[in-house]
Amino acid sequence: MKSTISKAVRLATLGLTAVSAMVASQTTMAEVDVSASAGVASAYLFRGVDLGNGNGAVFGDITASSGGAYASVWASSGDASLGSEYDLILGYGMDVGDFTVDAGVVNYLYPSDDASDSIGDFSEVYLNIGFGAVGFSYSDNVAGGNGYEYYALSAEHGSFSAVLGYSDTQDKAEFNGEKANADYTHLDITYAYNDNLSFTVSKVIDFDKDLGANEALSSDDYDALSTALQAEYDDLTFIDDDLLFVVSYSLPIK
Repeated sequence: MKSTISKAVRLATLGLTAVSAMVASQTTMAEVDVSASAGVASAYLFRGVDLGNGNGAVFGDITASSGGAYASVWASSGDASLGSEYDLILGYGMDVGDFTVDAGVVNYLYPSDDASDSIGDFSEVYLNIGFGAVGFSYSDNVAGGNGYEYYALSAEHGSFSAVLGYSDTQDKAEFNGEKANADYTHLDITYAYNDNLSFTVSKVIDFDKDLGANEALSSDDYDALSTALQAEYDDLTFIDDDLLFVVSYSLPIK
């Protein structure tokens, strides 16, 4: 069973997969370190949603860092609704006692989408806090469409990692004058076979299928509404509450 979300709400599922690795490239002097990578994945999975609607993706990034500051460009071919994606990221990370703290801003660019091809159309500020093998992440939409926030708890143990994420729609999307709720919770579990190859299973474990303050839609009614909206608008993607499985392979570029 699948359900739709609007472009702005859907961007709450976009995010900062590459950001968590950037702080690791800090230098203690004012030297600039440049790194890059490229990879392929069987699906464009982000924050629990398959943005490629079942299609694979090619992705890559280049990052320049000095001290705790970093700037990065991340690109992907996999977005089914908006086409090729380019993310511009600026941030700063540091150690605070036993904690690591990373904060910054990310802007999403979609050259093939007329509504989203200028800097600032879709932007988030983010904060990541780590303590040993556990972490907390927060992202807030600050430009473009309906407001949303995204929260995530993460943990690692050996080759396994898990993410429990929650997307909170602040300004509900409207349909026929009613406020439609699209909040959801997802769980991702990843096994890293090595530094390059990983396997991820993901599932949306809770999704508010509400239209209006007190009107809860049945699964059949919500699917019918989803199909109708998808036929009318080309900027929608699906929240899929089926179990998703993704294989990713990436290599550093030297």
